[in-house]
Amino acid sequence: MRTRLAIIIAVGSLVVAGCGDEHQEENIDEEGCEHLTQGPFVNVTAGAALDVTAPAIAADHKAYNVALADGKVGYVSFASSKEGDIVLFLDRDVAVAVSDAKSTAVAIEESSKSSAACKDIAGRHVVPLGVGTYYIAFGPVTGATAFQVVVEPLEHED
Repeated sequence: MRTRLAIIIAVGSLVVAGCGDEHQEENIDEEGCEHLTQGPFVNVTAGAALDVTAPAIAADHKAYNVALADGKVGYVSFASSKEGDIVLFLDRDVAVAVSDAKSTAVAIEESSKSSAACKDIAGRHVVPLGVGTYYIAFGPVTGATAFQVVVEPLEHED
């Protein structure tokens, strides 16, 4: 009986260890792409000002369908609960700028207009954040004024 229990514990440990390794090897672009293309989707209309009226988006495994006024910059807010990098994935090439709650610009560490992992990613921006509220400015755009954005932490917790 003891031998059988030891075998069950050993096999269980291997399964748990395997899951941890798989999660670490997960490609963040593939996860962002999955949410861009499959949702779930949440509609928001970007605010006209960099203030508390800007609707919130989150790193919650959702794609936000953001509507902008034609030719205008629009704002959303993001509450960062921990320090670290986030990745903003967009399905259109839209200008992005990030500011903290005091309107101080936050430098985007890395930007690209594509991803080898996903043809649907047209914007990929890595942004370092601390704890606090941030405002993300999108646009201005002309013509079609809606796009999707997904927020993913660069490093997932195990």
